[in-house]
Amino acid sequence: IKAAILEVLKKEPSILLRESIIHSMSLIIESKIQWPELSQYTQDLLQSSEPIQIETALKILFVWIPSFPKEEFLLMAPFIGQNIISALSTDSVDIQIDGFNLLAQSISFFDSQLVSPFSDALNRIFEVFHQMMIQQNDNAFKISRIIEHIIESNNNSININQLISIFLQLAQDGNISPNYYFTIFCPLSTLAEKCSLDQLKPFAGDIMKSTILCISKSLNDECFSEDSLGLYISYLIDSLIECMNNEKLFNVALSLLPDNSVNEAYAAAIVFNRFLEFSDSIAIKYSVEL
Repeated sequence: IKAAILEVLKKEPSILLRESIIHSMSLIIESKIQWPELSQYTQDLLQSSEPIQIETALKILFVWIPSFPKEEFLLMAPFIGQNIISALSTDSVDIQIDGFNLLAQSISFFDSQLVSPFSDALNRIFEVFHQMMIQQNDNAFKISRIIEHIIESNNNSININQLISIFLQLAQDGNISPNYYFTIFCPLSTLAEKCSLDQLKPFAGDIMKSTILCISKSLNDECFSEDSLGLYISYLIDSLIECMNNEKLFNVALSLLPDNSVNEAYAAAIVFNRFLEFSDSIAIKYSVEL
């Protein structure tokens, strides 16, 4: 059966059907069934000149890596890192995205500072994310989700302060299309949840400002969806309230309340709602302003 799967996979012309076959392969891999042929098979695909074969190999590695013991992964890390960089060097956006997915899948194995080539790939994903938002490329949404995966998988191999600074800079970049500001906010919220209170505290005011600035600029329809924006802002503001002087944070939000921006007013309203729920003394003190 395993040999038949590999043979069919190699000849299938549709990448969508290949993804379905790879999903079936993942069930075999998760069952801990030995599959020694898979290593050479994947390497052969990576050496192919056909983009669909390279894409297939990267997708196989993506479902295969979680089954590796840490020691085995570290032995294979140079090979995996080399192929991530190779993927990011192609002109194919699909292959680049598979490379970034493979990076995200690898992050949890590292518990000390990332080194090259994984650190190079991490820098590259933020460069591509920035470019795609400026160019109004819908793949920015895929990259945003991959970055969220990276943040969730981080075991101290990525500097938290550096990540926060990157997102704060992105939120203030006037060259980004208003339709894409929402993609900055989602991973920023995930990052705030992942941080400890001590890590978050020095940036709380700037994150609050960037949050409302980011939402006020956004023209994405999701900004008016309570299930998306409201939920993300609620999580983020809860984290900020926990780590910063509530009155100071409230005043930051109050100063950002605009006269003529519907998006910004909506974001600020959600912020104030969190204070009503979690800091009633502040809400009472500023009842007139509210």
